[in-house]
Amino acid sequence: MRISEHSTDSVTILELLTPLTGDFSQQLFVPQIENLLEEGRRHFVFDMTELAWINSTGIGLLVGARRKIEDAGGRAVLAGVNDRVKDILKVVGLLAMWDVYPDPRRAVASFDGPAHGTRAEESAG
Repeated sequence: MRISEHSTDSVTILELLTPLTGDFSQQLFVPQIENLLEEGRRHFVFDMTELAWINSTGIGLLVGARRKIEDAGGRAVLAGVNDRVKDILKVVGLLAMWDVYPDPRRAVASFDGPAHGTRAEESAG
């Protein structure tokens, strides 16, 4: 798994560049989230623009990361989710749980505004 990390003043963007699966994803992804939380980061965008596939282990990693972030008083959103991954998340009932934005720019902007609730079905426009 490859993850590219970028930050604005208040938002950390984690660009998921390879499939989120069980291989080494847990060894890389979970510690990275924990380290960022220890640094005081609380706002996260998971940029899935380059993510072609996610399996059940990857879904578990996303859910676990979100839980850690929320337990620390933070918020995580998804951006750039392709139709294939979106369908997988919908089938397992997770799509409705996440704020999903068409691109990372809009996802980052969501942390500035009062509306934190753009669900996947509403973000197409």
